[in-house]
Amino acid sequence: DANGKITITLPVDKEVVLKFSKSGFIDQIKVLKLQEGTTSGAFIAAMLPREPSQIIANIENGGAANGKDGGTVSFPPSSLVDANGAPVTGAIDMAITPIDVTRGDIAASPGLFEGVPESGPNAGVRVPIVSWGMAEFEPMQNGQKLQLAPGKTAIIEIPFYAFKNQDGTPVTLGQK
Repeated sequence: DANGKITITLPVDKEVVLKFSKSGFIDQIKVLKLQEGTTSGAFIAAMLPREPSQIIANIENGGAANGKDGGTVSFPPSSLVDANGAPVTGAIDMAITPIDVTRGDIAASPGLFEGVPESGPNAGVRVPIVSWGMAEFEPMQNGQKLQLAPGKTAIIEIPFYAFKNQDGTPVTLGQK
């Protein structure tokens, strides 16, 4: 509605993934699960404005873009494909939108902000992640989202916003 509120019907005791999209904003994804016996619930979906895109010409030869606060991406030759898996050639639009994890921007994180450790006491269980910075990297061509080709990689640098750990100690170089 005019106030940004929606009413939807969801099954109980089952995870449901909702994706919110609006032109000019990064996508917001929410995972909801109404507990057995629940008749209503509420959630907030925050959307952060997407930074203006830059043009990378002749992407088939590779290319790079620099974003706000130090976010960067570098693509090797022939590394992007369209939704059908076809190689992308020509100019692309590359938007890099940093998300400041130390401010309210964190509510616009485009996912759960959770991960599943492969080992340790929480192996295989979804737990909150800790981040010192993050960004959305959105390559597009003619309004269509692009993706990395199978077996290809890109080099990204994510803005760094947090300078203290959760326990108050300073973040140090090489820390994981």
